[in-house]
This record gives sequence, C-alpha cells and structure tokens, in this order.
Amino acid sequence: MLRTTVITGLLSSALTSMGEDAPVYPVTTNLTGSTGAPINLPDRVVLVVLTPGTAPVMENIIERPGLQVRCRGRQNVYEDAEDLMWKVDHFLMESAFPLTFRGVYFLPPEYTGGTPSALPIDDGGRTVFVGNYILQCEVRSAVDA
Repeated sequence: MLRTTVITGLLSSALTSMGEDAPVYPVTTNLTGSTGAPINLPDRVVLVVLTPGTAPVMENIIERPGLQVRCRGRQNVYEDAEDLMWKVDHFLMESAFPLTFRGVYFLPPEYTGGTPSALPIDDGGRTVFVGNYILQCEVRSAVDA
C-alpha cells in the first residue's frame, strides 16, 4: 500500500530540483482546522492527501490511489499559487515514467476530471490551486513505502 510520506518525499524532491522552496506536507487532522483550512503553515505550501482511487489492475499488482494536491501561494499574489501548481502538475503529468522512488514503481498518472483549478481566495488573501490525479504504482519494497 502506498504511503503519503512517499508522495510528499517525491514531490518535495521534484520541487527542490526545480529551485522551489515550498514545503510539502501531508494533510492530516493536526495540520487542518475544523473547516479543513491549513493552519500554522507558511503562506507558500504544497499539501498532499491520498484519496480512494480506482480498482487495482493486473490482478492487484498495480495500485491506483487517488491524489489531491493543493498549492497555496503567497498572500495577495495569485500567480504564485498558479505557478507552483503548474510546476507540480508538469512534474506529475510530463515526467519520464516509469520511475522508482523509495521502493515504489510509478507509472504515468491520470487526471480525474481535468487540469488543476483555483479555489476561492481565503481570508488571508491567499490563492489555492487544486489538482486531482489517479496514481498508478507498485510497491516493490517495504522501505519507506
């Protein structure tokens, strides 16, 4: 079974290699308030949550979990969130697949519904873009997976 730490590590590594300084966090109950809005985080952040995906393929060898990525930009800078989201999206949709990271073998992901889009601007003047994907992966080892 794919773990969120593998995805956060993969995206963090990809963004660092692109020169981005946005931290990548999993969405958990201690990172979100009662409304689900991120709290106590820097303005510029990437939030990741694994969601139920689709049925496994090839006799349960390839898992197909869902992935939601939310990129929040600097206060009052709409383009910052958009640029960050497009870098994440470009990595996910245009990287050279297959690739292996921390014992997980990844095949090309797919969109669920369409390309990333903006959510309403929050009370702090920050824009959040969200993208939804279906990953395709095989966990090949137990190391960090």
